[in-house]
Amino acid sequence: MKIELTQRNINRDAYDSTHQYIKELAERHLQPHVLAFKASERRLHATVEHEKVNYRVVMRLHLPPKKVLVAHASDENVRSAIQKAIEELSRQAERHHAHISGRERWKRKQRRQKLRQLEAEVGEIMASAPEQPETALSALLPRLESWLRHEMTYLRANGDLLENYPTVADVRDEIFLAVKARRDEVEHTEEALYAAMLKSASEILAREVANNKLHEDEVSLEQQPPKDAEDQSEEMVGEEFEEFYQPDEVLHIEDLTPMPGSARQELTEEELAISSGYRLMAHMPIRWRRVLTLRYRESLSTRQIAEQVFQTTISDIEATLDKAEQFLVEHLREQGLGDYTDLPRLLNANAG
Repeated sequence: MKIELTQRNINRDAYDSTHQYIKELAERHLQPHVLAFKASERRLHATVEHEKVNYRVVMRLHLPPKKVLVAHASDENVRSAIQKAIEELSRQAERHHAHISGRERWKRKQRRQKLRQLEAEVGEIMASAPEQPETALSALLPRLESWLRHEMTYLRANGDLLENYPTVADVRDEIFLAVKARRDEVEHTEEALYAAMLKSASEILAREVANNKLHEDEVSLEQQPPKDAEDQSEEMVGEEFEEFYQPDEVLHIEDLTPMPGSARQELTEEELAISSGYRLMAHMPIRWRRVLTLRYRESLSTRQIAEQVFQTTISDIEATLDKAEQFLVEHLREQGLGDYTDLPRLLNANAG
């Protein structure tokens, strides 16, 4: 099993001993539950961070096909925190032992077929409508991709999405075609088009999260995946896709947060508040986090979020936003970071 360790606010001299301790516990507690997987396909990523009082440990165990098991633990003693996280991963790995194999390949084939059908439908619509928002939509794609990468990092970190399926490009392309197909329903302004893209993104991600949970236990590792005529034909017509397909770069929540400059070993208090804010959002309900980032990261008004993205009342969005803000502010204060609760500044610090 490959073990990767990231330390934050910890003396570098402790790296080797911490890495060895994790390795010993993993061999003792995790090994019995992951023997069905090839050793080369097992990867454990551990992040150990020293906060003001406790040590916080986040562990992600990557298993085939693209399953990510996630465990969080905190303790005043670093070894106790590591042990708690390993034990939680062991329980999850035991439950996952008979989980599916190769699912994302089948799902990707289905997605390509669906996109072909949608593209054909859009082509028919556009043939009779020379004025199209395609140029305006294309200009918004970099902004959309940034938000997607941010949101999908959280979904993958919590195991709501597979590690490399769907990719940012998968979701982006489906959004692009879906909004083009609804061109007559959307005002052709930058704000309205971007809100329509975010609405489509929320719907697509909600569907993918639901499908991931629904089909998680469909096929055991001891079974051979079914192969039918559709699979065989798709293998032939999809060869060119497989040649250039590259999965998303694997991002963790820590990658969204600031790192100290090369001349410093520790974060400033403001950087620590930003980092804590991003990590805390991982523990929010998906809807809370999404409303919070749309309001402060994407600078949408509560009216836009309510009417154009979620199609609900402004009071509903304001209530959700209030809960999410209260969650962040209270936890930052508990960590002694009450002077850094300017949420627009915190959540916009690393946007892009």
